[in-house]
Amino acid sequence: MDYNTTAGERGRFARLAVTVDLNKPLLPFISIDSFVQAIKYEGLENICFHCGVYGHSQNLCGFRQQSGMEKSAESSEGQVQMPNESGCKEDLFGPWMVAPSHKRRPRKSSNTDQVSDIPRFRTLELSLQSCLLSHLADLIKLFSGSRLEKLLDELSNYFSSLTTDQMLDSEEKSSLRSSCWKCLDQCLDEAISDSLKYIKNIERCMEVIFSLLPSPKSSANVEVNQSNLVEWSEAVRCLAKARQGWLLEFLHVSHLNSGDVTFAEVLKRIQAKAKLVRTGSIPMAELGKSKSYLLNSEPLGTWGVLIEVVATLQHVEGSVKRQWLVDAVGVSSYPSTALQFIGLLSGSCCKYMPLLIADRSYVLNDLPVTLTSLLSDPNWEVIAESFTSYLLTSTERIYSWAMKLSSDEALPGSQAIDESENGMAQILLPVMHLACVCLKHYLPLDKQLRLANMVVD
Repeated sequence: MDYNTTAGERGRFARLAVTVDLNKPLLPFISIDSFVQAIKYEGLENICFHCGVYGHSQNLCGFRQQSGMEKSAESSEGQVQMPNESGCKEDLFGPWMVAPSHKRRPRKSSNTDQVSDIPRFRTLELSLQSCLLSHLADLIKLFSGSRLEKLLDELSNYFSSLTTDQMLDSEEKSSLRSSCWKCLDQCLDEAISDSLKYIKNIERCMEVIFSLLPSPKSSANVEVNQSNLVEWSEAVRCLAKARQGWLLEFLHVSHLNSGDVTFAEVLKRIQAKAKLVRTGSIPMAELGKSKSYLLNSEPLGTWGVLIEVVATLQHVEGSVKRQWLVDAVGVSSYPSTALQFIGLLSGSCCKYMPLLIADRSYVLNDLPVTLTSLLSDPNWEVIAESFTSYLLTSTERIYSWAMKLSSDEALPGSQAIDESENGMAQILLPVMHLACVCLKHYLPLDKQLRLANMVVD
């Protein structure tokens, strides 16, 4: 108690220094003899009027159940509950607890100001930026309404601008994005189901950060970047906690043929699907919806995605794997992509798997051996005849394509193979022909004769 109060020189009010634990519900009333005095708090604007704790708004409160509130209220020493007219203990906390603010001198900026002021945030050291991002889920509780929406929007804009930042290298940028994914993950953990607007703001931010994820590696020779692996891991963990309806719509692939979404973006979404299937976050059927798009895509850039899909297929039922193999054998406009997938899947499931190398050229050259081994397995033999028949049909198409290329004749439009594949004709044909020869015992006699009539160097 201050001197003026003790000396009785000021009788209008008493000035006391009181320590308040902000981790506990604030005291709304005190009882002085038989008089109940309401307590107002100046400078504490972010009070939850549901649980009475400072630091978050009512719509972000994690203790919304009445039983939890009553337990918290009873644990506050000396707290008095004020019954309403009906005798129910309601409205224990309310806006009246916040005292009107008075003009004060400008205060020094805090960490939350650093985050909400993106230009100032850019000037911070990388370690401090990462630290603030990793704790943003806690700091964000101090924001509400339009200020919170603005913060997430500015955060998205900041990461978008990092793509042209020359001051940071790729690993440093990846580290910052990983910290952001962790933050969004924690925000989703603490968001409650009825704060839909808040969750949608998080999802918009996730869409932007997702577009900045590293693209799948285009070949086996690309060096594995540990920071990229960490970033993808954090992204998948965060995406798994998103609303499934939004997630499936965001990762939907079949309608992405317009110029609004790049091919690299589509591949990232398919890769994310494969990873999410492995974690059990989405069903395998969702990845199956991207099958046709993937197997009919140009080979450049698809290698890493093919590896992810094959890795996912190791964890599904045998019937699903067999169906993927049969569907892939129908040669598309990009036969290299389909045959690479067949090589990866057959190689990973056959008995020679420990001896194989996951390289594009090796996968294709090993195809006659891996397919023969795979289809001799009792679990796969059920599709041996149909698969070999489809393979022969595809081989005949490749044979016709290669012959017409050598004679400078054009294929009919309905049978066209993309011009970018022309250089692969003399590689694919011998491999497919030899695979058919190794599997010819699964073919009827008339088809064996058709195979024998092919002259392949």
